[in-house]
Amino acid sequence: MAFCQASTPVRGKQEIILEGPILISPQNKAYDLVDVMKTIGDNYQATTAQVALAWVRQQPDVTSTIIGAKNIEQLQSNVGSTDLCLSGIDLLKIEEVSPLPKQYPGWMIENQDKESRN
Repeated sequence: MAFCQASTPVRGKQEIILEGPILISPQNKAYDLVDVMKTIGDNYQATTAQVALAWVRQQPDVTSTIIGAKNIEQLQSNVGSTDLCLSGIDLLKIEEVSPLPKQYPGWMIENQDKESRN
């Protein structure tokens, strides 16, 4: 298994605060995420699944990764992800497209807290 130096993404991007409900389909978010992981995988000659498993493995609070292979080819591919080390920039690209918008009432409470401080 490869040891990855860049295990955390580059920080410093300003958080986007949602001011109300935004209709974003979870399926569209998933497609965006798959597109980004495919692009990253192409740079490493790796599959999208290998990028996803490498991302999980490089999360600071993850102690193990559970894989689900239906055949020997999938198992070999999944195990091959242990040789993949994503850069901090790659991790940031994945993080930028993966969060879902805040759900009600979370965004409302956040906005009320801001208004009460002003």
